[in-house]
Amino acid sequence: MIVDTAQLAQPPAAIRHWIYNGLDAMITREIWGVLRPQLDELTARLYAFNRACQGPALAMQMRGMRVDGSAALWSHKCLGRAIAKLRKLAAREGARLGAEKLNPGSPKQIADLAGALGVKLLLDRKTKRPTTGIDAMEKLKAAPGPMQLIARIVLKYRTWQKEQQVLGARQNPPGRLRYSLNVGTTETNRWSSSKDCYKGGLNIQNV
Repeated sequence: MIVDTAQLAQPPAAIRHWIYNGLDAMITREIWGVLRPQLDELTARLYAFNRACQGPALAMQMRGMRVDGSAALWSHKCLGRAIAKLRKLAAREGARLGAEKLNPGSPKQIADLAGALGVKLLLDRKTKRPTTGIDAMEKLKAAPGPMQLIARIVLKYRTWQKEQQVLGARQNPPGRLRYSLNVGTTETNRWSSSKDCYKGGLNIQNV
């Protein structure tokens, strides 16, 4: 039997959660019946390993990570002031090079400035277009030239921005930083991470 869930009457939110859980379990079981015969010895062992990892991943998600809230708040404010100074430095250096109001967080503005100065950027391996990624900025930072200081600013800005996001992540409850761990979802079979199920916390791999 095929059920078009889009045509179902909308029950209360609490009931919808139970329906979702039921469909999630049933559909997964049906798919498993089709996929199981396709596994060979290697992929079957890999699947068994991933299933064994679910328990530790769930325990880590439920436990979370202890955070000193006062220290995190103080560090967050300090980084905010440092980032503001870095923005001013980027704008001043950008103006000197002919780019008004240069935003160190804008890849497009950085790429446009490099193009205007005749500075060649590394090409993205997938798109084959100029990129302002870490490797490109590290190369400019190491080579004397008009973009050297800008590259240093961009790299520092990105690092501090990421650190500030970590420090400002919503804790649940206060003093515990939580996250989601996704087992076996990447092409290389490494774990990935994201915010917790309540949209708080963060990607713990950024810590």
